[in-house]
Amino acid sequence: MAMHNDKQEIRFDLDAEPPRQESIDLMDADLRIEEKSLGRRLVFLRLSIGIFLLVILLVLVDSVHQELLSGEVSVASFSVSYWKVIHAFSVIGLVVITLLQVKLDETRENVTFKRRQLEPMSSEHAQDVLDIASNHPEIEAYRDAVARQGRTLTAGENTAIQAWARDRETRREDKEHDETMRRLHTPNAS
Repeated sequence: MAMHNDKQEIRFDLDAEPPRQESIDLMDADLRIEEKSLGRRLVFLRLSIGIFLLVILLVLVDSVHQELLSGEVSVASFSVSYWKVIHAFSVIGLVVITLLQVKLDETRENVTFKRRQLEPMSSEHAQDVLDIASNHPEIEAYRDAVARQGRTLTAGENTAIQAWARDRETRREDKEHDETMRRLHTPNAS
């Protein structure tokens, strides 16, 4: 298949047969499901943060209330011991929950990025792709194969085509540079 769902992106193989619209739609549906699942996890995590903070507050209030009612501990000595413990648990809990939220947010952004790669290419890039295709038969063949399927190029395919063209241009420039350096350092045969 010409489309690979890597960890960070969807890659399009321009040397293979283009993916069919059905394959693109299936991958998009899978990504939508993953995106919804991540959204539910974020809601659950945010609720957990709220519950965690509420429990810490309730424990604190109950502890203060119990100690003051028993009369065994003064407010000053209570403050030193319980506040340290509650503060430590609060900080550790919030750090762990924040790290989980950051990871979930990053994963959700990645899924959203992948879904955008499956959207049709924007019209502002059409001329660039046509220019590249006119100079490179490999890209023209790929573009024709997509057109025969009756679909438009995706944003991810546009990205792959642009990267392919930049890579070819860099190779050409490197080859010209190497040839120039070879000629520069080769003595004349006179």
